[in-house]
Amino acid sequence: MTRLRVLSMAQTMHYRPNLAARALSSRKVVSIAVTLPKTNCSFFDDVCNGIEDAATASQDPRLRILVRRYPWTCEAEVEVFEAALGDEVNALIISPGSPARLKPLIREAAKRHIPVLCVTTDAPRTDRLTSVCIDHIVSGSLAAELIGQLLSGDGSVLLVTGNRTIIDHADKIKGFERCTRSMFPAMHIAGVVEDHESEDESYEKCKAALLADRTIKGVYATTSNSVPILRALDELGLAKRLKVVTTDVFPEIVAALRSGVVTATIHQKPFDQGRIAFHTVYRFLSENICPHARIRLAPDIVLRSNLEIFLAQGRHHLLPTPVPSYDTVAAIA
Repeated sequence: MTRLRVLSMAQTMHYRPNLAARALSSRKVVSIAVTLPKTNCSFFDDVCNGIEDAATASQDPRLRILVRRYPWTCEAEVEVFEAALGDEVNALIISPGSPARLKPLIREAAKRHIPVLCVTTDAPRTDRLTSVCIDHIVSGSLAAELIGQLLSGDGSVLLVTGNRTIIDHADKIKGFERCTRSMFPAMHIAGVVEDHESEDESYEKCKAALLADRTIKGVYATTSNSVPILRALDELGLAKRLKVVTTDVFPEIVAALRSGVVTATIHQKPFDQGRIAFHTVYRFLSENICPHARIRLAPDIVLRSNLEIFLAQGRHHLLPTPVPSYDTVAAIA
């Protein structure tokens, strides 16, 4: 009789069982693999911190986060993905540097009903669940507009990126180029340096480019690998003479902003990206909530005038104080 009453009430309320939640509740352990590259800067460390912070806040005793960090190479990226599949995880969070190489593996994960979420960059035209990242076209456009205004719309600018095969790197350059053409037709791009996230390669190539073209008036670093660029500018006596826009906030950039060597930096909110990535894949597993195809965050512009407020808010973990929690749904919106 109790069963009949419950079924009758369920029918009256148009209740439908959540199959994903039922499956999740039956598991002894919920494993989410996180495979992210190791770089010289703290960017991906903050992404990991965001994921782990959100996982801790979930207070799910069944939850297990398996973090693998690897040198940012195609071979290492494929190896850690294959290893994660071998662990029989329930979901993967990745930052694809070589989407074409990972496409068959993402397809294999989909066949096994293992959702794959891309964070900080994307793997378009694959079977991934969604991507969580900054709007990179907007990031590049912001940098172009800042430098264009500083140079009064006239001059040459050197762009420094990691690898144009990576979606977010290519999109930042695309955004910069589009904004330059539409708003500052007299400003031109002196060249695009690809440093493959290597400090030595960045320093050598940037120094050579700056020596070869003394007409360069501005520099835009699309990735966090900007310290060797600043070193090259200092050695050539160009620090504070060129308008420099960098990416992200970390101790060296804080010092450069305070001294005036860097005019502005585009912050990509790595901690927030990590938190939203976890919440998105966890809600998909536990509540069967399918996210939008792409989740984009607006980047922050950090200048010397708002730097101290930015630091006081603890938005990038330079300060020892914990980052306050926030409404993930509002952040996605």
